[in-house]
Amino acid sequence: MTIINLTEQHQWVQYPAFFNAYPIFNEISGVGADVGAGTPESYGEIYLDDYYGRMFDQKSQIVGSKYGRSSKMRHYLKIPSMEIVDELRVPYRRIPVFLAKDKQTLTMAIEEMRLTNSDHRVLLRGQTKTYLVQRPKEESTHFYGEETVKEPSFLPSHVRNKFDPYFLKCMWQSQAAILLNDIGYDLGASAYARLTDFRSSPMFVLFSLGIAQHYGMPSVGLDLTDQLDVACWFATHRITTSSSGLAQTALVDLHSGATPTVFVFRCPEDAVFRYASIKQPDLPTGRPDRQSAWFGHVGWGLSLNQLASYLMCGFRLTQEIMNDLDPALDRDLFPYGPDDYILNHFLKMRAMEKYEGEAKRALGGIYYMSD
Repeated sequence: MTIINLTEQHQWVQYPAFFNAYPIFNEISGVGADVGAGTPESYGEIYLDDYYGRMFDQKSQIVGSKYGRSSKMRHYLKIPSMEIVDELRVPYRRIPVFLAKDKQTLTMAIEEMRLTNSDHRVLLRGQTKTYLVQRPKEESTHFYGEETVKEPSFLPSHVRNKFDPYFLKCMWQSQAAILLNDIGYDLGASAYARLTDFRSSPMFVLFSLGIAQHYGMPSVGLDLTDQLDVACWFATHRITTSSSGLAQTALVDLHSGATPTVFVFRCPEDAVFRYASIKQPDLPTGRPDRQSAWFGHVGWGLSLNQLASYLMCGFRLTQEIMNDLDPALDRDLFPYGPDDYILNHFLKMRAMEKYEGEAKRALGGIYYMSD
């Protein structure tokens, strides 16, 4: 991904919202932009930053540091009881990373953010490390006024693994359709009719995205949660998967360079959905239920790193919080065998010889935990 030069006649320029580009041109930071420090010779008459779908034209070219220079910006928010130990940069905001010393203070901080952002959905994502966008130095200087900044990367798996998103959509829906057919057949005529009707509803697309993402198939979305314990578990546990799909978990070692972090996102209601809100009553309990799953369909089209634009802050977890986690939580978060009908379906599909090429590669991401 890099800056893409366009013309006024290009379809992305004519219909930006259709391609998930930001519909307003030339949005410049109100703090930290450098008027007169632009580099108009570097880019074309219209250019796109496809991490966020932001477009700029010649009117903006005299302005440098379009996303704001960090040294001139305040942190997006402050929590008086917490120390800032790191910071990240996203367009127009300087994001603090706080040190979370105990679970009670962390819980209270997140609840306060939910109360003060009631018009948005405040959701969490735990990671054992912070992945960063790798921009050319000239791009970073153009947008942020510095050759390097810590710009977090929340790219969806279809981008990281170089899958065609339209192909994947067909894969999710075909697999979900087979799954619902099998469940309906097992449960009887009335359940079969209800699930057949569900396949024709708009919610079926979201359902197929949700289960694909949670069981390991690449997708255009990212999994989020509204539960702090779930986010903390993913922040503090590495998952390694063998070629057969068998996954093992291990607690991270803070002395080995791990930076377990719970990220907090302020998401527009129409950019995320809760698995429980679309799950049909006939469907069995699975991973998304146990992990209180939400999904952000925020990595498609011309805004591949869109989730980063919703980032409020991060919380770096300490050993004290790691010690406070339930050691048996992984068994609850990842039901196995007869406890997870959906997993069994995917494992059966993964093992079928009829799948080849990109279909086989997509199903190869399915993983399971052993008893």
